Amino acid sequence: MTAPAEPGFMIPGLAAARTFGLPAGDTLYEVAPAEVPASVSGNAAEYARRAHRDPVCTRFFGGADVYLALFTAFCGENLGREADSRPMAAFTRAGVPLGEISWRPSEAGAKVVPWRRL
Repeated sequence: MTAPAEPGFMIPGLAAARTFGLPAGDTLYEVAPAEVPASVSGNAAEYARRAHRDPVCTRFFGGADVYLALFTAFCGENLGREADSRPMAAFTRAGVPLGEISWRPSEAGAKVVPWRRL
């Protein structure tokens, strides 16, 4: 995939903003995987595998200085056990981890649009 089919975005909630050092309520636009620095995508893929997630399905948001990665166990329509939470981590442009949280929509950890990407 070189670019998202439709523009996506994330709005970090208070927990994500505190953990990642971002302003709460900021809009972070989805970044196509091909546009993510190799240092970020490589470390995100390693994290995804450790967390038993599919690196191919990782979604990236932000850009410039900070990239947020949203990890999923599989791509597609069926949310399964991920309907409640998904791991999320932030990385600097150099791929240095800034922190991680579990995204729980019911706790307003962040707003993600669209909810899933095929």
